[in-house]
Amino acid sequence: MDALNLDPELEARLTAIVAETGKTKVFHIEAALADYLDDLEDQALAEEGMRDYDSAQNVPLDVVKRDLGLDS
Repeated sequence: MDALNLDPELEARLTAIVAETGKTKVFHIEAALADYLDDLEDQALAEEGMRDYDSAQNVPLDVVKRDLGLDS
């Protein structure tokens, strides 16, 4: 992996977390990066779902209630 040059403020925050937790900088950077990548992947899936959305497939609430026997 390449060297990582952090903004001094970010580096100070990371150093403080390392002191609090006793875990390494690499541990925290890897955990943060994994969370960030998970979020990006989730966002891509959500955007794909929105592209595939077809409002013509919507079912009105009264129809759902009727079909489930919940109409009064």
